[in-house]
Amino acid sequence: MIQSMQQIYEARLREVAEWYQSRGYHVVTHPQMDEIPEFLAGFQPDLIAEKDSQRLVVELKIGTATSSIERFREIAQRVQSQPGWQLVVVYVPADSSTPLQIQDEIDDRMIQKRLDDARQLIAAQKFDAAYLLLWSAFEGLLRLVSQRQAIPVGAIPAKELLKELFSAGELGMREFDQAQKLLKVRNSIAHGFDAQDVRTSCAELEQLIENLLGQWHATVQVHA
Repeated sequence: MIQSMQQIYEARLREVAEWYQSRGYHVVTHPQMDEIPEFLAGFQPDLIAEKDSQRLVVELKIGTATSSIERFREIAQRVQSQPGWQLVVVYVPADSSTPLQIQDEIDDRMIQKRLDDARQLIAAQKFDAAYLLLWSAFEGLLRLVSQRQAIPVGAIPAKELLKELFSAGELGMREFDQAQKLLKVRNSIAHGFDAQDVRTSCAELEQLIENLLGQWHATVQVHA
């Protein structure tokens, strides 16, 4: 039986609701007008999730990840201006058999630990493992800055994430080009191919992270 887009949407919405409920959130799907905060007037969220002081406005988008980012930028800014609130955009594959990916919350301490652990691996000359961990720290940093700058990127792929941060002016042309080159190294290692001179790539990626931390020192609390 072929599912309609509405059926896929409703099934995925239930998955997302269950995911948040399993993490202790109180969840309301398709909230009514009296359940929507005033600052979201004119916007109908798919889901609102609350836990302790955390309040999430969750929106599902089916299909192409980057097509809705600009549309949600203004909503993200409205949500970000409210203490304790955050907009989460979950990009849903149109194919109902593809597993759903929901991004866990990222914080400064998580990125700091990945960076510190990667440096220990570099000291032990385990460069492939160090590179993957460095990239994890780098991508986490990009997503954290996106979140705090109200750029609703969700869990889009790294290649698209770089484009969005470049478009938003958070990455310069030099950093964007370097990150694209370093992403190819990450993909080679992650997919089991032989990457050339990973030690040098580790040094380049670590330097890029340090440069960006210098630029974003007011946004994130991670020590280079």
